[in-house]
Amino acid sequence: MDGIDLALAKLDSALGNSGTSFDVPLWEAPSGSQVGADVRKTARAASREGDKLGAVRLLVVAAVQARATVPADVLDDVEARVAQTDGDQADRDTIAEAITMLRNPPPAPRRGLFGRRR
Repeated sequence: MDGIDLALAKLDSALGNSGTSFDVPLWEAPSGSQVGADVRKTARAASREGDKLGAVRLLVVAAVQARATVPADVLDDVEARVAQTDGDQADRDTIAEAITMLRNPPPAPRRGLFGRRR
């Protein structure tokens, strides 16, 4: 198992800890909701086919969309391993942007008295 595989396994494990998935729009998703098993399964299949950066990209973008919480050490490891891996620059840019969003998530939507968005 090389470096990017280890980072991918850590990221997959961190995103699957709660076992819940939400099929709601980003602005309604509760902070901390995790990525669904189907997305993680697709990423594992892409990794087995040799598209390691594509699998990492799929997981980090899904984590941003699900407003998932990922430990900082896992994000650091993924970022370091992606920097050492050869691959498509567009994948690298997307991964870097998604990791930045995971480190600095947007604020949760404000709710009014009866739970409606303001």
